Amino acid sequence: YVQCFWQVGPWSNCSSACGPGSKHRKVTCPAAAMEAGGCAGDKPEEMQVCGGSCSWLVSEWSDCSSQCGAGTRDRQVYCSAGSDAQCMMTLDRPADQESCIGQTCSWKISDWENCTISSCRNDSATGYGFRHRSVSCPSVLGALGCSGPLPIERELCQIEVSPECEGTWIVGQWSGCEEACGWSQEERQVSCRTSFDKTDTCQDPAPVGVQSCYSDLGCGWSFGNWSSCNTACGLGWQTRKVHCNDDAECSGSHKTNRSCTGSGPCKWTVSEWSECQADQQSSPCNSSGQQRRNVSCSSGSCEGMPPETARLCQMQLPEDCHRWVASSWSLCSVACGRGAQTRSVSCPSNQCIGEVPSATQACEESAGCHWRTSDWSSCSSLCGLGSQFREVWCPGVTEESCDANRKPNKSQDCDASDGCGGWEAGEWSSCSAQCGEGVKTRLVRCPGVCPGAGPEAVEPCVETSGCAWAVSAWTECSGECGTGSRSRDVRCAGPDQEERADTYCSAGDKPEFLTGCVVAASCEWYASAWQPCGHGCLPHIRNVTCPGGPPESCAGGKPAAAKPCTEPACTTSEPRSSSMYMVMALQATAETPPEQLAEAVAAALAASLAVDESAVAVWVIESDAERRLIHHQTLRLGVEVREAGQATEALMASPVFQPMLANTISQELVARSLPPLDEDALAELVIGEQAASELAPASSGFTTSSTTPGAVLLHYDQPAVEEAPLGASTIGGALMAPLFVLAVLLTVAL
Repeated sequence: YVQCFWQVGPWSNCSSACGPGSKHRKVTCPAAAMEAGGCAGDKPEEMQVCGGSCSWLVSEWSDCSSQCGAGTRDRQVYCSAGSDAQCMMTLDRPADQESCIGQTCSWKISDWENCTISSCRNDSATGYGFRHRSVSCPSVLGALGCSGPLPIERELCQIEVSPECEGTWIVGQWSGCEEACGWSQEERQVSCRTSFDKTDTCQDPAPVGVQSCYSDLGCGWSFGNWSSCNTACGLGWQTRKVHCNDDAECSGSHKTNRSCTGSGPCKWTVSEWSECQADQQSSPCNSSGQQRRNVSCSSGSCEGMPPETARLCQMQLPEDCHRWVASSWSLCSVACGRGAQTRSVSCPSNQCIGEVPSATQACEESAGCHWRTSDWSSCSSLCGLGSQFREVWCPGVTEESCDANRKPNKSQDCDASDGCGGWEAGEWSSCSAQCGEGVKTRLVRCPGVCPGAGPEAVEPCVETSGCAWAVSAWTECSGECGTGSRSRDVRCAGPDQEERADTYCSAGDKPEFLTGCVVAASCEWYASAWQPCGHGCLPHIRNVTCPGGPPESCAGGKPAAAKPCTEPACTTSEPRSSSMYMVMALQATAETPPEQLAEAVAAALAASLAVDESAVAVWVIESDAERRLIHHQTLRLGVEVREAGQATEALMASPVFQPMLANTISQELVARSLPPLDEDALAELVIGEQAASELAPASSGFTTSSTTPGAVLLHYDQPAVEEAPLGASTIGGALMAPLFVLAVLLTVAL
């Protein structure tokens, strides 16, 4: 007796990547078993329900289609399974479009209208007035929807030569000779006027205002003087006395009053403002209007600018102007399924109240719906007859949106031959991990009847290509003065920045986690006690160091390391003036005058020599015999220290003076915001005969005598101040003799 078993093939792929589906396999009983009575047990199942969970994936919303006002914005919506139909079986599709309102509105401003002249400047053809323009906000929120203040809609303007202000001569009637007795003169009013008031802008010669006349009507009459005009502004009256002399035969009659114009300026006469009226060219729902009034001058000459004749006002609009206006809905955005419709929404007055109507709405359309299918699945049998399956769906809202008579088949028969053989194993996949432990897989299948459990389809793996050292920021430098240390975290991490074992990262490439550092500007300068003077009035010296190491670790400028000897024998020596000769190499620039650098050197020398700044004079020597360095310009300075004793000269000649002077000059230049000294700025120090030769071209009259070891004193027969050496200008005082000469090369970086 031989017991036979059912032969089963591998499961096919699930017919649905997400949502309900099915998978199949081939189950057979060998022919020999059928002859022996069949296979033992129930037949294994050939179909199982399968499928994963689906979800809709959405992108970020796009920007609003309208920068100002109502618009729409979109986003991408797609199913995690790759087919919208699979998600739509169980989930409603999220909207891919919605209404929005752009918030970056700008004021809409028209061009300025022509200037409307309303007055003229006295004695000029210049006209003054106002000009207008329209200002509106296109936002559905009205003026609240535009950024920035409301632009002005009306402003003063002027026209240099305005036709309204070009004067025309106006003449009145001749006064007549009725009051004359014989030959006399008659007058008439002659004035230059514009469209607004009296002015003096007429270009043509003025007409005659006085002419001769003859009359005897005034014989026998006595005429008094005209009184002053009874008004200071505008039209008024003048009166006089008229009578017939005794024993005279008088004929006719004469005026005892006449009109006149006041000599003072008049005030403008204004009427009440009119009702607010809309501009004829504006929209019926534009709330901006104008009020007008009459402005006049009774005398033709009123003081100051005329008051405005028009102003803006807000009109009471009809109720319809405050209601939102919406257009008809557009066609649905899709031909099949759920989409969106849009419409325009606006506010006629820019002052609508209430909720803004929606500019988009969801819609459903089926006119363009057609059945869709997925690819056929693999054959359910690897060897022999089997079945293939596919998804069939309608992209519309429901399956009723598609024609049921044209629905494709979901399954079909197939005949497979590829699986008729032994176990087959594919290539291993890449490791599932980029850094650390993971697994790799391969396809293992049995096309027919295969022995045993078959090769492994999954095995563990370790991958290090995605591992890298990750470092944190350095900690603050430890310590309180000078050299300290700082640290940081160093760990091995994968692409997800999660920590891994250090063995996964290369030990040779591991960054350092601890390093030295300098605590900047946290130390105080240390200065030892002053040492006694050396032989020959050598200066007092002391050690000056920064405990932290580099000078930048200590705050402030470096204290002096030397000072003149204070022994009585050195301070009671006969004072005399001493000089140095400095050659400063500067980068070529036109922005820093040499005199400013000379003033800084004078202050630095006074501090280094512990003398009053008034005792130091520095002057610029202009000479063709200049030293030149690469990218620098040479500046030659003469230096004089008045009433310097032996102690001061010994300090200047000592080796400690060179670095101390360089440090003091550098600090002084920085304090005055001038270019600092280069490194090793006093590297070249010239003393003695060479110093004399440096100064000789600019100062003929020097002689030498050696009184101090290591230095040469140059005696100069001092001329009067006005006879100073040609090309030399002094700062702080005149030259004096004798002179102590020191040639120094200073390099200043500009």
